[in-house]
Amino acid sequence: LHYTFFCPKIRSANTNTNANKRPRVETQTDQQQPPNQPKPSHIPPSHLQKMVTTWESLSKHRKANKKTIASTAPTPELLQSSLTQLSQTSYHKATTSGILAMVASPEYIVTAGKDKNTCVLDRAAQQVIHTYKHTSPVRFLDLQGSLVAMGIDTPVTTAPSAAPAVPAITVIVMKGDTQLCKITLESETTTTETTTPSLRGLSIHPSQEYVIILTQNRVYIYAVDGQQLITYFQSPSSASEYQCGKIHPDGLIYCAITSEGALDLWDFKNQSLASTMNSNNNNKTDAITSVTFSPNGYHLATVSSSATTVWDLKKQASIATLPAPADNSDSNNNNNN
Repeated sequence: LHYTFFCPKIRSANTNTNANKRPRVETQTDQQQPPNQPKPSHIPPSHLQKMVTTWESLSKHRKANKKTIASTAPTPELLQSSLTQLSQTSYHKATTSGILAMVASPEYIVTAGKDKNTCVLDRAAQQVIHTYKHTSPVRFLDLQGSLVAMGIDTPVTTAPSAAPAVPAITVIVMKGDTQLCKITLESETTTTETTTPSLRGLSIHPSQEYVIILTQNRVYIYAVDGQQLITYFQSPSSASEYQCGKIHPDGLIYCAITSEGALDLWDFKNQSLASTMNSNNNNKTDAITSVTFSPNGYHLATVSSSATTVWDLKKQASIATLPAPADNSDSNNNNNN
């Protein structure tokens, strides 16, 4: 999959129609930026070059292995045995049972529990090698190599008074027992208002040098080294909020999904919104809650409570819809524990 799968079809689709254009949000891009603040929608050349270099390397490797990816996919029987094994093994406190987030790689499985602990399981050794303890539950996880990113919506007290605490976002990136960075977001400011951010997605860039944080209004890019804010991309819509998001395996595209079912594809190389695909699912009670890219980078899948939809990025269209299985409350409760 070449990076230019977005061009020229998507760009022409964006520029040739105004019917589906969402309301524009005025941000600080329209005014002079405060000193020492990063420019919105602007990745400095040194950081952009690192991302492009990562894309070049990963894209070349993925193309060479695109056939073996499918041939080495797990069988349904293997998947079922893995699910059974996970459901029978607990690495969290039994007194506060429940898994809030999970992410896996061929080497590790990371789980965040209601007990406020995050556990890293070595799959080969079948033992927990790291346990990270928090004061609030972790609700978002990502994993790249040995880096683990954990996202928390945590209360931050604004003053020593009876005023209620203001929710904020805390993101922690660990490598083994070493904390690489700790990022806190307490507010988002446009030219018209200041809002409290809510964490909606968390991704480690494939280069392992950046972490991407999705809030209801923005896509933030932070450098892991020095926890520096590089830039952010503002949602083009004032009528809906982002619900979930994910970075492309090659690291130059980020998909953010709105509460109205729109899939915004942000292009880091050109530093703009490359395309918006519409799922025609604006039912907020059945909103898309999760998104992931295929290992070969050609497709992505979105999940709601009623179905899983597979999208072809080159065709810019959904190609399959898999209805969700019938709800089984007892089975779901057992798996969650």
